[in-house]
Amino acid sequence: MNNEQVDRCINEISAALIREDPELASRFRLLDGHNALRDRLVFSLLAASMALLGYGLAMQEGASFLTGGVAFVASFVVDSRFERRSSASSQREQPAPAEPGAPLDCNTPHESAARLRGTT
Repeated sequence: MNNEQVDRCINEISAALIREDPELASRFRLLDGHNALRDRLVFSLLAASMALLGYGLAMQEGASFLTGGVAFVASFVVDSRFERRSSASSQREQPAPAEPGAPLDCNTPHESAARLRGTT
């Protein structure tokens, strides 16, 4: 299988899962919203920290430089906090694993989706 076939197979399986379980689609949309929020927040903190660090260094002002350093560290703390929360929630909502050795057949997405959920 090449990359295009794998991508098509993944898209078929995810479309079948979403059709059969609309609640799953709402979870995906919610997850995308959380990721966008995290990205905007981390980017804002990084931009503010770079501006404050540059200003503090150029003007030799310790308070601005220190505030920029705090914002820089805060951006990494916020990012790691979101990562921990999203990984903990995804571990809680893991479906039952498919039976070992059961191949996924992209030609029958409904059977593959059921096998992924553990309900054959």
